[in-house]
Amino acid sequence: MEQHKYIMIGNHRDSWIFGAVDPGSGSSVLLETGRTLSVLLQNGWKPRRSIILSSWDGEEQGMIGSTWDTETLRQEYNESLIVYLNVDMAVSRPNPSLLVASSPILRSAIREATSLIFDPNTNLPLSEVWSGNFSILGSGSDYVAFLDNIGVSSADLRFGGSYGQYHSRYDSFYLMKNLIDPNFTYHKTITQLFTLLVYSLSTNPLLPFNETDLADELQTSFDQIKDKLTVKFSSDNSFKQFDFDKMQKSITNFLRSTKLMNDLIDKQKVTFDQTDLPQKTIELNNALYLTERQFITQEGLPGRPFYKHILQSVAFLDGYNSDRFPGVIDAINDGDIERAIQQFNVIQSKIDSTTKFIDSVVKPKFYTEYIILIVVFGLIFVALIIVIIRHFYIKKRQSYAKF
Repeated sequence: MEQHKYIMIGNHRDSWIFGAVDPGSGSSVLLETGRTLSVLLQNGWKPRRSIILSSWDGEEQGMIGSTWDTETLRQEYNESLIVYLNVDMAVSRPNPSLLVASSPILRSAIREATSLIFDPNTNLPLSEVWSGNFSILGSGSDYVAFLDNIGVSSADLRFGGSYGQYHSRYDSFYLMKNLIDPNFTYHKTITQLFTLLVYSLSTNPLLPFNETDLADELQTSFDQIKDKLTVKFSSDNSFKQFDFDKMQKSITNFLRSTKLMNDLIDKQKVTFDQTDLPQKTIELNNALYLTERQFITQEGLPGRPFYKHILQSVAFLDGYNSDRFPGVIDAINDGDIERAIQQFNVIQSKIDSTTKFIDSVVKPKFYTEYIILIVVFGLIFVALIIVIIRHFYIKKRQSYAKF
């Protein structure tokens, strides 16, 4: 069991006015998820990892509650918090679409969960009616401090989109009951989705993470930033200092290592109800949830040190949205090529160090196999040499005897 590791699901409880959608819909989902998990516990379920349900205050004033929590418990969360799931506006419009923003490493788990939950309108698996699109987490809700400051892989799931009553007196229970979700069927569906994710993350012997999705996101981010840098700085004499080939090589090596990680995970022989996990499985789990942490820098982004994640962060010019490679984007917006080069190199260096971090877990196994093969072939070779020498020795003695 890994009771010292945490899975957290949270939502804020403060609102501007009545807040039926924001945050009432999310709070009801959080409470129902907790009730469902308690029923499972009463029927004998024992999660492998601890589950924390958090209700935040002060979100509308700048995520004050969740930020205070991460600042107070930063060391504990840095060591033990595996993932943060954010609820917030769970259902916000009639006949809504599923909207998912998450850390890339969680995408595989979310895809799996949506294939097991049914859309209340069509009765088809949610995965068949959902677009399958993932957004990059920006700001405006309580995942910010967890992801951007500590590096805890996070996700925000909701049914909805833009709605005209946002942060107004019209965001009322009457609106929800009569216009948005009269039978609360979408509330039920999103509760099922969150409950299944919490169950999977807290119970599976191996964390359902996929680092190859992170490698694919790195490639997308690099392709986009390369174009932006070329448009902005190609006429500058310092432009040649952007080593695009070196960055591409780093991403390719990272992808290779994540595939080795997936291969090693597939070889793990652990059962769902196995209490004591093999040491290698524990090492893999630690590597999986700590990979996101490798992209946190101590100094943070230039000019905004609270934001420490170098792969994605809150967009400086649009607080609700996000930027890939934010340090480079900030420098592009400021027309500062020297800072853009410096931040570009920081990202490339971090990708290399994270590749080594993953290799430290996956490669020893392969090196051991190679060593065993070398030893076996070496022994066979020595045996053949002995046989050959013995053969010639015997033949020589026979020739002497005849003489």
